Amino acid sequence: RVAAVRAPERFEVETADGSRYYGQLQPASAGKLGVLLADRVDELDLWSVVRIRPIKQRFWRRLDGSINLGATYSQSSGVAQATLNTNVMARRPTFESSSSLSLTLTRQPDEPRTSRGMLTVGYSKLLANRWFIPGTGRFEQNSDLGLRLRSAAGIGVGRFLVQTNRSRLTAAGGAVVNREAPYSGDTTIN
Repeated sequence: RVAAVRAPERFEVETADGSRYYGQLQPASAGKLGVLLADRVDELDLWSVVRIRPIKQRFWRRLDGSINLGATYSQSSGVAQATLNTNVMARRPTFESSSSLSLTLTRQPDEPRTSRGMLTVGYSKLLANRWFIPGTGRFEQNSDLGLRLRSAAGIGVGRFLVQTNRSRLTAAGGAVVNREAPYSGDTTIN
């Protein structure tokens, strides 16, 4: 039911077959979307467009994210807990990157303080025909489990199997190296 779309900013327009187009949005013939870049207009079927993202020029405007900070205290048990959770994601024409951080500190009467933290970073190189190369890194600490540091790094290959404007199904495979260093005992690598 969309008659026409016009926007002077630059956008990334992605279609169901994984093709990506960059430029300003222009009206086109009936049922089509025009993407203008350097005096060339690509006309796309509106039904084939699965995603339209603005392309921001400034670094801070390219980031999407959230920060959650919380604290609880139970007077009856004397348990206090503080949490911090953050997520940041950036998308460019040729890659996606993300990071998340989760920290929890707990204090109980007559017990040592406990802490749990996890940092995860991810990167996906976007290729033609809905293929991508994902990479990930993860660092975790958990005093309750006796884990001083667990780190993992992985790389693989994947493909967007289904990509519509309502759903996205992805398959990927690869290899991950994991290293665990407990507070006491030997370090293991898998």
